[in-house]
Amino acid sequence: MSYQFQPSKKPGGFIHFQVGENDVSFKCSEKYYKTRKETSEKTGTRGSIVLFSNKSKHGLRHKIRNTQHTFKQFITLTYPAKFPMDGATAKQHINNFTTRMRQEFPGIQYCWVFEAQTRGAPHFHIIIDTELPNENHQDKDGEYFYSEKWSKIWSKITGNAENKQHLRRGLRIDPIWRSDSKKLANYFAKYYTKNEQKEFTAGFTNIGRFWGTSKGFCEPRSEGVYRAEDLRWMLKLCFHYANLERDRKGLKRYRYSTEAGCSLWDFREILFGKVLPQMPASASVRLAMPYQGLSRPPTITS
Repeated sequence: MSYQFQPSKKPGGFIHFQVGENDVSFKCSEKYYKTRKETSEKTGTRGSIVLFSNKSKHGLRHKIRNTQHTFKQFITLTYPAKFPMDGATAKQHINNFTTRMRQEFPGIQYCWVFEAQTRGAPHFHIIIDTELPNENHQDKDGEYFYSEKWSKIWSKITGNAENKQHLRRGLRIDPIWRSDSKKLANYFAKYYTKNEQKEFTAGFTNIGRFWGTSKGFCEPRSEGVYRAEDLRWMLKLCFHYANLERDRKGLKRYRYSTEAGCSLWDFREILFGKVLPQMPASASVRLAMPYQGLSRPPTITS
């Protein structure tokens, strides 16, 4: 049995173990929680975001892969010839638009992505789990759906309420015929790999975040916080079975330590089918216990 695994060198240490719709992930921390004083004394500011990093892309893909919602529409929001040169302004526009959607459709789930068009202008893509009222149209790119009401809302938000061309072309709706979370995530990944060479026009500032989701977009099936020392044997099994599957598919093997954290794709069924049956009975009980409600760090060996 050969696994790429290095035990934690830190004394103590805790692991936040999370089981999603398809994947299993864990994050590492020296402490079980941060006190209010530690949080208030946190110093430093987050640097300016200028690139859609691989870490951010991975996070987006993970969110979509593990959402439990079924998505029905793919919306594209664009600007006319004159567009904002500041990312903060564009983000305010998308925030206003998603706020209107939440008001109109309570409980709506969505994910938006921000990118540059070929001309360097900003635009957004949104997937939603409901349907905006629409009518069928055809253009050079094929069939699409148009919503007069929501086109007016978007044009008004961007200050183009009198621009007839923008009213007609500023919002496009494409149906999502098969909302398989893994296929949808793979589509997004291929789409942004294909389009990552596009850059915002010269002088565009404050790019900021490249994606965001609604609250509740990706809720774990179960999660828990454990002492790192208690999870070492289970993580060894996880890496072993995950790498067997990666080898079978001809994919690069996982190489992570308990200090770095990891996301094991398509591992939920393997976890419950092969790993947990070899663990103490308390392990499966702990996985179902919300970590936020625990008064002290749990252990799976007690």
